[in-house]
Amino acid sequence: MPRLLVVDEQANQARINDLEMRIQVMQQRMQMKEQQAKYRETAMTQSDLRALARDAGNDPQRMTDAMQARSDKQQRDREQAAKDERASLLSRVQQRVPQGAVLLEMVKYRPIDPKAPDAKRPERYGTFVVRAAGEPANLPDYIDLGEAAPLEKLIAEFRTALASPERPGARDLGRKLDLGHDVRTEAEVEHRELRL
Repeated sequence: MPRLLVVDEQANQARINDLEMRIQVMQQRMQMKEQQAKYRETAMTQSDLRALARDAGNDPQRMTDAMQARSDKQQRDREQAAKDERASLLSRVQQRVPQGAVLLEMVKYRPIDPKAPDAKRPERYGTFVVRAAGEPANLPDYIDLGEAAPLEKLIAEFRTALASPERPGARDLGRKLDLGHDVRTEAEVEHRELRL
């Protein structure tokens, strides 16, 4: 018989708010450090400018081209460093996942159509499945869970059913959430089952 865990919603919300605030502070600190590093990288010293002018023969166009080439190289280097850091983060997370287990990272997002960026599309839920390092399929899989509104409605009904023991139907609502009936189209359910 499965056990139900009673959750204090206010305490959870306070924890979530605290974590969100800490994340924002960390992001601001990281952005400041990135901006400072970017300034140090792009700032040319007087000796750099003199060497550039000497190499370009004091030709303004050649100086501009050389400065642009230097800027482009710095941009490529920054992009490569960011890519390496993301790959490093994934491998560090995978090392922390026990063998035989997976980490499910859920996201809520609004899809954007590059051809019509102003078009409002409904929000969706998705899950990244991150496996332990060394297991097959080391790259995270992505599973689209469907539109957010119907899922949130079903979740609210499920919570209400769980909170009221005398109200029947919690098991049926849980099955709907588990299988995705009445929430996603058949094509989405088939796609989800194929990806799993």
